[in-house]
Amino acid sequence: MRSKICLLLLSLTILSCQKRIVELPETNSQQITEVSDISVAYVFFNEETRDAEFNRKNLIGTTNWLVNVDKRLKLGDALPHLIYLQQKRRKDGMHKNENAKNYFSCSNPDLKNLAFIDFTDVRYHKEPLVEFLKENTSEAADTASIFVGVRSSAEIDIGKNFVLTKTDASSLVNVLNTTIANDSIPDKIYLNFKNDMSFQDYISIKSLLLKIDQDQAKISADEFIYK
Repeated sequence: MRSKICLLLLSLTILSCQKRIVELPETNSQQITEVSDISVAYVFFNEETRDAEFNRKNLIGTTNWLVNVDKRLKLGDALPHLIYLQQKRRKDGMHKNENAKNYFSCSNPDLKNLAFIDFTDVRYHKEPLVEFLKENTSEAADTASIFVGVRSSAEIDIGKNFVLTKTDASSLVNVLNTTIANDSIPDKIYLNFKNDMSFQDYISIKSLLLKIDQDQAKISADEFIYK
């Protein structure tokens, strides 16, 4: 794995020399710290225009993809490129390596190394969640729905049974676990993210959600990005 990390860091160094630097988002997750058989994609932050710039020319369909998204980008700016990657993976997977996955590359300050967040199964939606549920009525069958709306790490709403709880990232896991524990049937958690939140905030929330009680709740693979 060390050789793989060195290869990635070398790639970043080369890009840095060309004035193309990716500032990786930070995570405290240590669930995945090694990934082999990789190829790399970059979503850069243009410091002049503040736009996202996508480099995917090194992707190989049969490998695991490490997706390096600059933490300074807004989620909505990175979103079209993430949707492209997810759709390409699903299309390619039908005929190539169905076990290959997509990971966000992150910096872990505690490890002083890289860590990775699997987003292979995530399906991003720009349509409102209510419209999605109308069209997919079986989604909420036999489960209790919990709706999590994230505007930033400091502004998070948790809705369930017409009760709205306001919280922030520091209390998110405790509030969710308490909400989940009060149910006699499994919960399904639907995530809604504000499109102008930073990619760093997005990764921070995704990292926290890895800590919830997975026996009692399932996080929907469908994520909703709203304006």
